[in-house]
Amino acid sequence: MQPVFIDFEASSLSPASWPIEVGIARVDQGKVLVDSKLIRPHQTWSMSEWHEDSAAIHGISLDELADAEPAEDVARWLADGIAGELVLSDAPEFDQRWLDRLMSVVDDDHGIELADFDEKVWQAFSQEYGTGAAGRIHTVYKAGANRQSTHRAGADAADLAHAWLAGCS
Repeated sequence: MQPVFIDFEASSLSPASWPIEVGIARVDQGKVLVDSKLIRPHQTWSMSEWHEDSAAIHGISLDELADAEPAEDVARWLADGIAGELVLSDAPEFDQRWLDRLMSVVDDDHGIELADFDEKVWQAFSQEYGTGAAGRIHTVYKAGANRQSTHRAGADAADLAHAWLAGCS
């Protein structure tokens, strides 16, 4: 089973922050497919968690979010896209919090648990490729290092998928 890769952008990095964009990517027949959605803040999310420092990094304004899809619709779309899948994040502590916050607007018991990208790279490539594991693992991280983060969820999820794909080659 090929994993799904996920990334979030958020209002800030504080514990009470909320997601503003989610991106998912997957490898299909040697190609990376990516999709992302901006998220209109849910009425239960505190606007005091919006930080301009974060906005400066990801380049998403609060005005743009006013026209985004409602959090409920994005949560349902995301659940349809990743439920039952192995979902990998390079920052699972943060991304799980934002996933939980997003999903809580439709289902507090969504059951989607993110796995750590680094851990799964090690497991997948050391088990599958045996003694050649070090080379494959190096290839994954070299491919990832050669891509510049845009701090946009779709592109960052795609970067993880491209790195994974490089290790499979």
